[in-house]
Amino acid sequence: MKTPVTLDVRHLHARPVVIPHTDNLEIIQVGAGGTGSALAGLLSRLVILLQGRWTTIRYAIVDFDHVEDSNVPRQMFAYAEIGLPKALALAQRYSLAWGIPIEAITQPYTAHLFQPPSFNTTRILVGCVDSTEARAEMHKSLTSGYDRSMRTWLIDAGNEKTTGQIILGCCAQEELLNSAFQIPTFCSRLPAPGLIHPELIDTTTIPKKHTPAPSCAQLAITHAQSLGINPRMASEMMDMLTRLLLTGDLTRFATYLDLDTGSMRSLYTTPLDVAQSINQDPSRLFKKTRRSKAQAA
Repeated sequence: MKTPVTLDVRHLHARPVVIPHTDNLEIIQVGAGGTGSALAGLLSRLVILLQGRWTTIRYAIVDFDHVEDSNVPRQMFAYAEIGLPKALALAQRYSLAWGIPIEAITQPYTAHLFQPPSFNTTRILVGCVDSTEARAEMHKSLTSGYDRSMRTWLIDAGNEKTTGQIILGCCAQEELLNSAFQIPTFCSRLPAPGLIHPELIDTTTIPKKHTPAPSCAQLAITHAQSLGINPRMASEMMDMLTRLLLTGDLTRFATYLDLDTGSMRSLYTTPLDVAQSINQDPSRLFKKTRRSKAQAA
């Protein structure tokens, strides 16, 4: 007897993600290693396509590491770039290739590295790191703004040997999600990656004196990481950012992939998926506001 096939149609009920409409856009890429170096060229092309949609677009790459022999060719660097700061190598390469300004910031990312975005600026943090400390600092950036207008968003990618996840969000506290679906046809707020997976930002489990975790390059050299996982992560991030910023049809906020099985699953922008991603009941998480009650009347 054949097993009946069950179709997943949750995406049919998903609402497009909308971000604040501002004059200025900032794309701050944190990390220029395995995934970050594969993503930089893609993001540069996206910046070109976004010209005209914002008055100004700022693209910056943050990474304190330098290109080493072990990075070539497993990361997107050339032998001629050995010794250069990774952020600088990528910024120079794609700035010259595409004729766009790209900043290189060669120091570790902290929540205080940038001032909170102005009232007329939307900031997208693009996390491509393998460090709990760096993820924790990006999470703090979501709570350091002057108001709760959700002008800072974070898309974070993390992977192991053949598996990985990409998560997009802006709310570091559950109560901020209350009005995520206040307009029934859109989703305006999503839980931060660290809210969905607290282990990503839990620095309490890291001893003060510890051996640093192996980098993507080190894992790749020892065959502990697939050569294809970082480009795949970058491709999925690029698709989500393109849909968020360019075409306006992003209806998923978390994607999990497995190269061994060739499978991928996503969480969609529905009240049920958003609530369940942080182990909450949608009827409690998305309480009716006065505005929505008045509209219903």
